[in-house]
Amino acid sequence: MKGIKIEKGIKIEKGVPVPQKRSELPFAEMEIGDSFFVPTSAKNITGSISWAKKTLGFKFTCRTVIENGIEGARVWRCGNGSESSKLSRGEG
Repeated sequence: MKGIKIEKGIKIEKGVPVPQKRSELPFAEMEIGDSFFVPTSAKNITGSISWAKKTLGFKFTCRTVIENGIEGARVWRCGNGSESSKLSRGEG
């Protein structure tokens, strides 16, 4: 392994959960106007949102919010495919 320095003392840990898969987020079950909260930054969830947009053909928007003292991302379904939505423009 050229160029990779392995540090001695790397700790092996058991029982650390694997992060959520995209399929565990409820994109497919959402109707226009529905939303969900995830305790992660909006930057961390943009890949999942892009995947859902391409795969499902729905429009989503995401904002960083603080709910019950926890910072996270709230994701809204705001339309279908190319249709325009008042919610996505902040009018809903």
